[in-house]
Amino acid sequence: MMKDIFTSELNIEEKKCKILHNPLDIKLIKRQSLEKISEKHKKLLQDDYFLQVSRLVYEKNLLELVEIYKKLKEIGIKEKLYIIGEGEERIKLEENIKKLGLEADVLLLGELKNPYPFFKNAKLFLHTSTSEAFGMVLIESMIFGVPVFAYDSPIGPSDILGKNSENGVLIPLHDKKKYVKKIIEILEDKNIYKKYKEKGFKRANDYSLEKISNQLDKVLKGMLEKNKV
Repeated sequence: MMKDIFTSELNIEEKKCKILHNPLDIKLIKRQSLEKISEKHKKLLQDDYFLQVSRLVYEKNLLELVEIYKKLKEIGIKEKLYIIGEGEERIKLEENIKKLGLEADVLLLGELKNPYPFFKNAKLFLHTSTSEAFGMVLIESMIFGVPVFAYDSPIGPSDILGKNSENGVLIPLHDKKKYVKKIIEILEDKNIYKKYKEKGFKRANDYSLEKISNQLDKVLKGMLEKNKV
């Protein structure tokens, strides 16, 4: 987890370390999800779909995500896969999508100024990154009660989703078979799906502007108390 790595690398006692994450303005994000969008995007939102939002770069491991989606299509899932973002891997990604015959199902939507209408309406958020600074997109999905799947990369996902998949589904790195299996499980079991919607939403609120501000306030007050003469 982030705190463990931070304390070990800097040789700081854990009890002397307090991690405060970047806060999200949840109220603003929800308002933005209701803003007007183009007719083209409105049509896309009418379909059931899985979502990924990231830069199209190597460490985001999107080629593997497309391979996982291909397996899901072979099993018979009807949902499409929308990928929002731009980057140097776009051409390679397009070639792989075409090679797998998924041009009608995997849509690269490019970089969007306001992706939140797509977050809001997604059925699942699928994340296959092998390297994360934190994983803010996971929380943004959970704000809307969208169940999240993510590879257990060294920093980020386990802090958010829980080491034992309490708030979302954590998958061992590159275990595509388990990734597919877990998606099918959650789609077929309404109770599990509902659990992750509720747990994810609750966890996302731990990163709200209000909660992080309160945590910062407590840390600063504690420091002032210790430094009183």
